[in-house]
Amino acid sequence: MSMNTEFASNVHAFTERLFTEMLNEFEGQEVGSDECNLETLMEFHFPDYKPGDKVKKAKKIVDPNKPKRRLSGYTYFGKTQKEEINAAILAGTPDGGDAPKYVETQSKLWKALSDEERAEWGVKAKEAHEDK
Repeated sequence: MSMNTEFASNVHAFTERLFTEMLNEFEGQEVGSDECNLETLMEFHFPDYKPGDKVKKAKKIVDPNKPKRRLSGYTYFGKTQKEEINAAILAGTPDGGDAPKYVETQSKLWKALSDEERAEWGVKAKEAHEDK
């Protein structure tokens, strides 16, 4: 495994500092004894850390002025054909059974379209986004 020389140099310097601190702090103590075991070494190097502590992620800063992404042909189709999709859902449950989900019905109607019709919806979505 080849390492970047700057990275290798940084690792070497860090390791050297780490071992120097350990030699100064634990001089004359036997490794593995109660005075120089893994727990005491970890506590020496990371006094504020407690196992199980969760790292809190910083919240993303959202720009309220950021322009919205344009809708795809599929999502624009679903948005503009809402009444037709709802009618298809109601027509699909005459026996009072569970109604199909909105997205499921939208997907079936979308798949029934030809490639040319889908491309038209993509163009309509692009035009609608540019008009805003």
